[in-house]
Amino acid sequence: MQGFLERNPRLLVQHLGGGHGRWVVAQPRLGSQYVPDFVIGDEDSTGRHWMAVELEGPQRPMFSRSGDPSRFLWHAIRQIIDWRVWLESNRDYAARLPGDNGLGLEGISPSLPGLIVLGRRRLLDERRKAFRRGLARQLNIEIHTYDWLIERAEARVASLEATKRAGNGDECEE
Repeated sequence: MQGFLERNPRLLVQHLGGGHGRWVVAQPRLGSQYVPDFVIGDEDSTGRHWMAVELEGPQRPMFSRSGDPSRFLWHAIRQIIDWRVWLESNRDYAARLPGDNGLGLEGISPSLPGLIVLGRRRLLDERRKAFRRGLARQLNIEIHTYDWLIERAEARVASLEATKRAGNGDECEE
């Protein structure tokens, strides 16, 4: 999935706003300790906003059979928290431009939100939705399946096609 999303980075940023730009940084090195799968960002009139992305496999379950978060979900959560802790001590380096020996993540915050993508919807226990929403809200980490990523891409394509049709003379008569 890592390689596919590196070749198709728009899939990762399609849910962001960012009227002034969007970025996908694949596997930035956070010192010698950490390598996030992606850091994605957008910019609007209030500045740049970043999000840390951790991918787990589409075959990985989000929850165990007993309903507890799976070891894959806990692993992804721990990684995002580790990155935030690293950013607390190294924010200046992370935000500095590459020409000034930095990572170029201008405006990055140690409290940046996270995004975890793992598993498939058919593997989810519907009774765990409220727990997943609560976990995501408490940790400021969105937790989605690969189905969510696919649906966002399909919706984006449909929106672009509708815009294209509207621009080709399919306007309403007055």
